[in-house]
Amino acid sequence: MKATLIVKNFGPIEHAELDLRNVNVFIGPQASGKSTLAKLYTICKSPLSFLDDSDILTLNKINNSGNKSFEALKFESALEDLNILNFLNKTSVVEFESELHYFKYSRGKIGFERKLEAIIRELDRQIVIGDLVGAKEVIVLFSENILSFNIDAMMSIFKIRKKRPPKTYDEFFKFTKQFNFKSETFSVIELERLSEDLERCEQNMLSQTANYIPAERVLIPILKGATFGLMQHNVAIPKHILNFAATYERATSKVKELDLSFIKNGLSYRQVNGVDHIFFSPKRSVTLAESATGLQSLIPLLLPIKFDSEARSRSYVIEEPEINLFPKAQYNLMKYLEEERRDGTLDSTFSHTYTTHSPYILSAFNNMLYAFKKWNDSDKSVAMKEELGMVLPKANWLNPENFNAYSIQDGTAIQILDRELGLIGENVIDEISDEMSDDFDRLMDI
Repeated sequence: MKATLIVKNFGPIEHAELDLRNVNVFIGPQASGKSTLAKLYTICKSPLSFLDDSDILTLNKINNSGNKSFEALKFESALEDLNILNFLNKTSVVEFESELHYFKYSRGKIGFERKLEAIIRELDRQIVIGDLVGAKEVIVLFSENILSFNIDAMMSIFKIRKKRPPKTYDEFFKFTKQFNFKSETFSVIELERLSEDLERCEQNMLSQTANYIPAERVLIPILKGATFGLMQHNVAIPKHILNFAATYERATSKVKELDLSFIKNGLSYRQVNGVDHIFFSPKRSVTLAESATGLQSLIPLLLPIKFDSEARSRSYVIEEPEINLFPKAQYNLMKYLEEERRDGTLDSTFSHTYTTHSPYILSAFNNMLYAFKKWNDSDKSVAMKEELGMVLPKANWLNPENFNAYSIQDGTAIQILDRELGLIGENVIDEISDEMSDDFDRLMDI
């Protein structure tokens, strides 16, 4: 997946242009705008989550007066849900473009173009032409400007239909094969079925929001079971935290246990009579509320992701995954989370975005990138592959084409991934350590 996000005059962000991929990392000091950009990405990636079909029909009838459009008000409501509405001002611009769609907010107006839907309409047009002439087969011609991964995916569905048609938008891309073409011949019935699949998948991809996991997740175990009462009595807790608390409650109703051995051998999460417990051994446990603060922030992070990966999608945004975790645990957590990634096969169906203060998170991703680079640069011998896998499992290798990283500071975003090397710059990771070392050297000189 590739997408561009442009943000101007929005809260702490003066002007930022980001080239986003399947996996993205934002690092920077407090209040620099990391979470702001992550939240805007979450909203813009799924515009149908707040614009329903009746809204879409009115997009081309926006009032040209100074009044805000109905669609803009819906967008502002989405901003409010993520607690960033106050960052909006009269000069704010938010612009997003991916293979699937184009979205823009500026001066109280919305622009929205559904690219894949245009391809579906072209298919429908060819079907109508075929019906009119009584043809059993139709030659479908696609212009160069729409020969994209979407077309490849469409052809993949066609080729596997006789075996088993995809039932979800996740399956839609699972069987994608990369090839180029300019014309193909299909039966009218095959095109009708393909059009129906595409329409359902496009709707899902633009509707499914990423699971936003806030830094305040450490409060969630305390709020468990009380979310409805808090909402009913209008308790002044930001809506995105209440929404996440509700998500966590749903996750705990489905995910009853979780292996945490990647943090420590023998460690696990399990529910006992509806109460969250951390087990250190089969016979020794404490409640989650009594456990270490690192585990209290970790469990609310992992359970919704586990629940989502089984129920719907695997897209998420995590604020500060490192909260209260020892550096080694931070590294192991990132490896655990990225084991579920499938590089280059799902395209727009998933995204992982992390906001962080930790250089250890950057180092973790550099290891994943470097493992891929070593394999890509090697003779690809079996011995080399096995040796690399012993250090870092192949599931953790990360293609830099599917990754990007930014330093968010001084109102803008600076890319810190060196595309030529395929790695995050070491100077970025070592910057804080160098500053501390400099101070130590000066103290030694006194």
